[in-house]
Amino acid sequence: MRPPQGSRDPLAGILLRRAVVGDAKAIALLIDRADARYFGLVPPLLASAERLARWGRLVREPSWWAFVATEPGRLAGVVSGTAAVTEDGRREAGVTHLDSLAVEPERWGLGLGRRLLVTALAAMPALGWRGAELWTQEPNARARALYHSTGWRQTGARRWHPVAGCHILEYTITLPPPGPQPGAPPGAPPAAPSGP
Repeated sequence: MRPPQGSRDPLAGILLRRAVVGDAKAIALLIDRADARYFGLVPPLLASAERLARWGRLVREPSWWAFVATEPGRLAGVVSGTAAVTEDGRREAGVTHLDSLAVEPERWGLGLGRRLLVTALAAMPALGWRGAELWTQEPNARARALYHSTGWRQTGARRWHPVAGCHILEYTITLPPPGPQPGAPPGAPPAAPSGP
């Protein structure tokens, strides 16, 4: 869809696609820059060795999925997840854990995070997920508003995160089955996800 004549879409030129193994280093660096801005730190010039190693492992996990927003010469955003794991280390059947949603800081407030999240939610059922979970920082009002507006619901679970230095809150969402929904006309896209 084109923006109205005379207006400029701030996200023009940004494309969304599935991430590939070769994106691991760029994803790690992007998340480091976004975290540095959020926490008021000096942005790193190189992604931390720990984050690079983590992403190197994650992108090879069979249950890992990610979508990236690309613009000429770099990534502008990422949303990713993998199989959810219970506290005792068991995988939760059919549930994915959304572990990252990050956007280049100069793109904050333009709707790119929402676009990435909505794209991921629409694709999750076809990837075999029937539900999703995430944890987000309690003081991050922008992220919490985004999750509420896209159908996520707080579970009431809350725990201290020593690295973030704040409490984090759990959110979940129930996803529709893949394919057209009952009563939808032929060729209609799948229904938008809804909360439990």
